[in-house]
Amino acid sequence: MCSVASSGRGPNRGRTRGGTMSRSDLTRLTGSFNGPDCDDDCPNVYRTASGSIVVQGDLSSAFQPPEGEALVEIPEAVLREAVRALGW
Repeated sequence: MCSVASSGRGPNRGRTRGGTMSRSDLTRLTGSFNGPDCDDDCPNVYRTASGSIVVQGDLSSAFQPPEGEALVEIPEAVLREAVRALGW
């Protein structure tokens, strides 16, 4: 699994790469709500204090993203769990 990474866009661009945000700064939306318990090595979705979303998953090679960005894949069930946790 890849480590937690930001989308590379918006006001938080590069914060995790610079080491200024830790996992404890994030609200975990998946893996412990109505789903199988996962350690920190499962695909997960997190929310930052500013309200942006951070996704942890397997690195994807679907296409080459721009410099400073990464693609990750997560199961649909993980995304659905995150949406439910947010009440959307």
